[in-house]
This record gives sequence, structure tokens and C-alpha cells, in this order.
Amino acid sequence: MQQCGRLDVGAKAATIRITISTVIYIIMLIITHDLVVSTIVWFVANCIVYLFTSQNVIRNYAVFKPSINKGTITRLAIIGLPLFLSYFLSMYIG
Repeated sequence: MQQCGRLDVGAKAATIRITISTVIYIIMLIITHDLVVSTIVWFVANCIVYLFTSQNVIRNYAVFKPSINKGTITRLAIIGLPLFLSYFLSMYIG
């Protein structure tokens, strides 16, 4: 949305996602008194809400054409390799 000059739309979608996710998590925690079940239900609901809000934003403001280009993927893997290695070593050592 930032590229289209409509950062407010992305912020509204993020606010809706966060609010709905928090409310669902709190309600499930109160109902079930089980952290694991509440987290699983929250995760599923969060994925659904994310897909719904993202699809609405993408459909109205962006042209989304998925494409797989081997050269782009290879370049991304090479560029991201130092970051991956540093995080991996940090987690392995620490």
C-alpha cells in the first residue's frame, strides 16, 4: 500500500487483524482455560482473518501476478545467504 500512496488502507487492515486476533485469543483463553487450545484456535483464526483482509486490500489496490523465475529465486537466495548464516550461527552458538 505504501507504493500506491495509500498507507492508511494497510494500517486499517493491520489494525483490524490485530484487534480481531487479540479478541479471539482472549475469548478462547477465557472459555477453554487452556493455552495450547487457545493458541491453536487463535492461529487458525488469525490465518483466516489475514487472508480475508489481505485479499480485500490486494484486490482493490494492487495488481498481483504470481510468477516463478529461477533467476530471481537464485539471486534472492544468494543475497540472503549471509543473513541466514549469521542467524543460524547465532542460534546454534547461543
